[in-house]
Amino acid sequence: SVNSAVKKLCNLNLAIHEKYGDIKLTKKGMDVANKIRHMHQTLFKFLNEFLSLNPKDAERDACKIEHVMSSNTFERFLKFIEYIDNSPFFDKERWKASFLNYLDTGEILGDMH
Repeated sequence: SVNSAVKKLCNLNLAIHEKYGDIKLTKKGMDVANKIRHMHQTLFKFLNEFLSLNPKDAERDACKIEHVMSSNTFERFLKFIEYIDNSPFFDKERWKASFLNYLDTGEILGDMH
């Protein structure tokens, strides 16, 4: 129930709630929420942009993954995404065209020059 979830957040010092009043996140609660949002956005980007999942499926799966992925794995995952986004050795558009072709045909294209 909502009441038990709010109680749990308050017990973890993530939220403040006065009986029949508003629920407000603490600084610690905001930090946790921002971390989860960042993780979700990163997972969504990978699923949608790199694996070409439609936004609805990418959103659903990002929500599921963010709750089970360790912080160590996420940090490595984040570095991987940053590397792909910024590497001069990786042509994202060329790679994506090749990957989409592979999804459609099962064939890996050779050099795409």
